[in-house]
Amino acid sequence: MKKICLLMVGATILLSSPLCAQEAEEEQDIHIPMAYLSINQKCENADINLYNMCLKEEFLNILSQNFTPAQRTELMKQVNDLETEIAEAEPDFDNPNNEGLKDNPSKIKEFNAQNMNLIWKRLLVDTLNSLEETQAMMQ
Repeated sequence: MKKICLLMVGATILLSSPLCAQEAEEEQDIHIPMAYLSINQKCENADINLYNMCLKEEFLNILSQNFTPAQRTELMKQVNDLETEIAEAEPDFDNPNNEGLKDNPSKIKEFNAQNMNLIWKRLLVDTLNSLEETQAMMQ
């Protein structure tokens, strides 16, 4: 049984990729870039699937504008693998917070979509922060 915690490890690996992420120090405050705030405001939607599609589209736009074709190919492979793992994941049913999910495929799907939403947000924040740092170093 795949567990969500394993997927979060996968997300961490993706986020720590030298292609798109900054080195993180323990207990480092996360800087939320202004560009992210406008993206999130534009994408925010009560339908989590529409919300995720919009966040993904914005992420792809950032990749297309700021990364080489080879980098985009590698990042998209990692993103596609992560999306597949999240979609197929089963929550940790031993966790009391996940009590209502067992034997309820629609709730599990919603749970996985919520997790993917958090991953999209983190990918956007980390990528935008990395780009801001790169631009600051070039000036």
